[in-house]
Amino acid sequence: MIRVPRSTIDWLLEPSNAVVRAITLEHVLRRRADDPELREARAAIASSRWVGHVMRGQHADGWWVNSKSCYQPRGEATVWHLQLLAELGAAGDDPRIVTACERFLRQHAMSDGGFACGRHRDRYSEECLTGHMLYTLAAFGRGRDARSLAARDWLLKRQLADGGWNCTPHRAHSSFVSTLGPTKALALMTDPESARALRRAVEFLLAHRVFFSHVTGRPVKRFWPPVIQFPAHYAYDLLHPLRTLVIARAKVDERLEDALALLEARAEVAARWRTDAAPRAMMIERPGRPGKWVTVAALAVLAHFGRLTYDEQRDLEHETKPRRARSGAAASKGGAGARRSVPRTSRPRAGGARAAKRSGGRARRSR
Repeated sequence: MIRVPRSTIDWLLEPSNAVVRAITLEHVLRRRADDPELREARAAIASSRWVGHVMRGQHADGWWVNSKSCYQPRGEATVWHLQLLAELGAAGDDPRIVTACERFLRQHAMSDGGFACGRHRDRYSEECLTGHMLYTLAAFGRGRDARSLAARDWLLKRQLADGGWNCTPHRAHSSFVSTLGPTKALALMTDPESARALRRAVEFLLAHRVFFSHVTGRPVKRFWPPVIQFPAHYAYDLLHPLRTLVIARAKVDERLEDALALLEARAEVAARWRTDAAPRAMMIERPGRPGKWVTVAALAVLAHFGRLTYDEQRDLEHETKPRRARSGAAASKGGAGARRSVPRTSRPRAGGARAAKRSGGRARRSR
């Protein structure tokens, strides 16, 4: 359980960052969709500094970096901008986003319904891209578009017997990485078949306790120790799979205990978190220092699974206007997030620095 001081809530609710303010109101303080402050924060996202940063460099006909492919170069082209804009809560009716989505669909939608990465002659539909981009399109309100529904049907056909997906052909066991995108996408679909497939996908992640082998019970080495990266893109970091389970409306389950304890163990003074790595092309917050996005994302996960307590509980329920910042001494008094003890074998190395160095701060795609 993490205790969140009022100073951290005030910090996250600062009007200067509409993205974080909206997420805090909706997913941490659990405001209703028609709440005036939440609606005001959402309306301000389009003109926020972060959205402006991501939009920078877009050409009039919708593309970033490469007009011939929305996917290449990885981490820099149109696909990656659209995915990040969806994470930030940008509105799908923004003409710039509409143009970019249409360009992606023209260039990458395949006749079998899936989405392909490359431009080469023998390109093929691929689970990771199809899943992540179907989620992105649905988040922008395009989930009922015929091309989105075709992508959904393709993903349903490609789900493996164990409940997940794998981008590598002819594999019987699903990939952790490949399963995240389709799981998020199906969570935004409304048909019964998607709901059934979603339950199977959630069970796949739970059966592996998010980071562990279902055979040996040991951590999967390629994801250990888990770092925190933002934007995550395809990375299987500490937050991405847990946020995927929140999007999928997963319920409290004892098999999540180890992963949630790891997240709680990363909390620093005043219940704040820091990122270990960031793709250089779209760096929103610098790694190595407490950040607003990573903090609100972590708190939203813990709130969903009922693992937060608040200082001044009564005030938080009735008041969300930011207070004037307190002095450093007053803000830190009793404000440290309570750290949950985890087994020595499960504790991540300090800040995940070694793994972050290994990734070079770039988003890596794992199969």
